[in-house]
Amino acid sequence: MDEAGSPITSALEYETIWAMGAMIGNDDLDAVARLDFLCDDIGVDTMNTGTALAVAMDAGYTSFGDAAGAIEMVAQIASGTELGRVLGNGPVAVGRHFGHPRVPVVKGQSIAGYDPRAMPGMGVTYATSPMGADHTAGFVGADSSTPTTALVQASQSAQVHMAALDSMGVCLFAQSGGLERLFGAIAAIRGEPFGHQDWEDIGSQCLAAERQFNRRAGLTREDDRLPQMFSNEDLPPHHRSVSLSDKELDGTLAPFG
Repeated sequence: MDEAGSPITSALEYETIWAMGAMIGNDDLDAVARLDFLCDDIGVDTMNTGTALAVAMDAGYTSFGDAAGAIEMVAQIASGTELGRVLGNGPVAVGRHFGHPRVPVVKGQSIAGYDPRAMPGMGVTYATSPMGADHTAGFVGADSSTPTTALVQASQSAQVHMAALDSMGVCLFAQSGGLERLFGAIAAIRGEPFGHQDWEDIGSQCLAAERQFNRRAGLTREDDRLPQMFSNEDLPPHHRSVSLSDKELDGTLAPFG
C-alpha cells in the first residue's frame, strides 16, 4: 500500500525484493513494489531487470540507492527510449552500452540472490547449468568450507534432479511430501512402476539434450564460466572469492555431453 492506502502491486516475491531492493541499494519497500508493478505491467523479468539496473548504476548512470532513478529507468523500457530498449534487453546489453565489464551473468542470464563467493556450490550451478545462472536449476546450499569436489558432485546431482522435476511440469514444491509420493503418482499415471533410477535417467537425458542444444547453438565450454569479478573481487565481510577451476567446472556436466 502507498501512503494513501492504495495497493501498489499484488505481491512481492523474495527474488524481486532482492533484485529491486538490496541489489540496487534500495531500502524503500514502496519503491520495490512500484518497480515490481512496472515490470509486471511492461512484461519484463524483475530479476534480470534489477540486475540490469544495478549494472547501469555501477557504470555511473545513477547512484546505488536512487529509488526514483530506478523507477525512471524502468519506465523508459515502456516509453521505448534508447536506454529503455537497452535495459529491456537485460544486463549484458547494459554492460555493452556503457562499456562496463562488471556484469553478473552466465550465458546472458543474471545470477539470483545467492552470491557464489558466499555459496560456491551455487557458483558451480550458475556456471554449468545449460540455462545459465539459474538458481532453480540445481540449488546447492553448502558454504565455502565444503571441498570443491563435493560442491561439484552436489551441483551435478541437483541439476539432474531438477531437470527431471522440470520435465514433469510440476512445481518444485510438489516434492515436499517426499519423492516416493511423487513417484507413486507418476506410476499411477503410467500404469507401471517408477522409481529413483527412472528419475535419474529422465534428468540425465534432459541435461544431455540441453547440452547438445547449446553446443549446436554455438555455446562452448568457455560459456560455462562465472564472470571474473567473482574470482577477482572479495566479498566482505569475510573477503571470500570463487576459486573454481576450469577443469572442475568442465567436469560437472561432462557425463551429459
